[in-house]
Amino acid sequence: MIKTILAILLLAATPARALDPIQQRALSVGAVFAVAGFTTHIATNPEEPFRLRSEWTKTDTAMLVLSETGLALDWMTTLDIRHHGHVDIKGRFHPNKETNPVLGSHPSDALINRMMILNIVGHATVAYILPNPYRKVWQGMVIGMEFDSVANNFRVGLTMRLPL
Repeated sequence: MIKTILAILLLAATPARALDPIQQRALSVGAVFAVAGFTTHIATNPEEPFRLRSEWTKTDTAMLVLSETGLALDWMTTLDIRHHGHVDIKGRFHPNKETNPVLGSHPSDALINRMMILNIVGHATVAYILPNPYRKVWQGMVIGMEFDSVANNFRVGLTMRLPL
């Protein structure tokens, strides 16, 4: 348990200095959901909560569906970023900037599509490989971060675009 808590704190604290406020908030929300995932594991395995378990549970399936849904919603709202922005005093349009440093400020739809497909497949693969309780912590972190990112995207006026 101590290793899990330290890993969550390290994950939450280390990159936070390099992130913008929106990303810091998403990481914080993700950390809260990671703790919730671990708490769920303890509640469903009270007799031996710290024994690693490789079996896949109904809770794991529900968390995978939620996290993959969050990733898909993030994908669709991210595709809409470059269609929003502001017009400067000379009448030039400046699109909003993406905050994900991996994608860059103004990613193409093709790059967004490739990266999000890798994210979705990669997340599911890691979730499948990890034993519990680490699986629930991983999935809780992704659920929190993705749904917070999607909520922020909607707050700034983005809509969902299908990745066509």
